[in-house]
Amino acid sequence: MANITPQMVKDLRTKTGAGMGDCKKALTETDGDMTTAIEYLRKKGAASAAKRADKTATEGKIFIKTSDNLKTGVMVEVNCETDFVGMNDDFLKFVDIIGNTVLNGNYKSFEEMKKVEIEGSTVEGLYNDILAKFSEKIEVRRIHKIETDGSVVSYLHSNGKLGVLLELSNNTLEGDALGYAKDITMQIAAMNPSFIDRSGVKQETLDKEIEIYRTQAIESGKK
Repeated sequence: MANITPQMVKDLRTKTGAGMGDCKKALTETDGDMTTAIEYLRKKGAASAAKRADKTATEGKIFIKTSDNLKTGVMVEVNCETDFVGMNDDFLKFVDIIGNTVLNGNYKSFEEMKKVEIEGSTVEGLYNDILAKFSEKIEVRRIHKIETDGSVVSYLHSNGKLGVLLELSNNTLEGDALGYAKDITMQIAAMNPSFIDRSGVKQETLDKEIEIYRTQAIESGKK
């Protein structure tokens, strides 16, 4: 059996980001072979993810980006279990990779992009790496892409958890017009409107809202 030194454990941790205990175990199980140990940790990450499939991943980040010509916009939501992971640089880099892959390709789901080659690996390989490092449930929950002859503008809130993609019929946006469009995205984020204009409001919905406000008025003593 190979002699597992602290430096070997440190080197494996540097390469994978996994915990010291996991790195030592991986090296022990693979007789000190660094390449095999990395593969061991990646498999361990995938197995851990399977075990955590019933966990709830409610933290995470949103990726939003538009093309330079404002003809394409992408929004991707990647979830994890804890805010600690959600703020980690490696997790955020993974989110960026997924978002840019969607923006530059024609992928409607995470499954469709798993075999895409990136940074000497694949999207699936990078995903397994991130699972191995954090041992949390991490999932690409939603992907939305807009391609238009008009324009797409976006807004991402400072916490990275609230975003807006807005498609406009204007085929060019610049100067004040672009500023107004961005103001609209911020209003959408703040107000979360259900409809674009009156024509989209169903009578049933209108009746329910009227009844709600009528009840509120009665309970407050107003007539």
